[in-house]
Amino acid sequence: MVIQRATVECAQGRKARTALKEVFNQYQEQLNEEQAAAKKAIEDLKRERAGLPADVVRQREAELQAWVGRIQAMYQRDQKDMHSREEAVMGPLANRIRRISAQMESARNLTVIFDKPSADALHCPDITGEMIHCLDAGE
Repeated sequence: MVIQRATVECAQGRKARTALKEVFNQYQEQLNEEQAAAKKAIEDLKRERAGLPADVVRQREAELQAWVGRIQAMYQRDQKDMHSREEAVMGPLANRIRRISAQMESARNLTVIFDKPSADALHCPDITGEMIHCLDAGE
């Protein structure tokens, strides 16, 4: 049985992944917009540089550098938030899977339930479908 597959294929896992993907897409869209605007501003400064006084060029370069720093901070904040959201949504599912796994191990006299595909699992019964059914049925 592959726990990762059960996580992705059960209704709770699909719903969680869809919600996380929506948030990710929003963050990515905002980041893309900021990056495109910053890139345009950098290109504008390169074009105008020759006609501007040195102190104005330095000031605009400093502003652009600060802007790029804010974009990097935005990316890091979004990554951290996505990680927290994923833990909050997937943590309870992982707990349910561990609980069901223990019940299945005991009921079926199994010694190992695989977390991910393994060559060792080729000759073992695949109980992934049963796990998904239990998850979708509310245990």
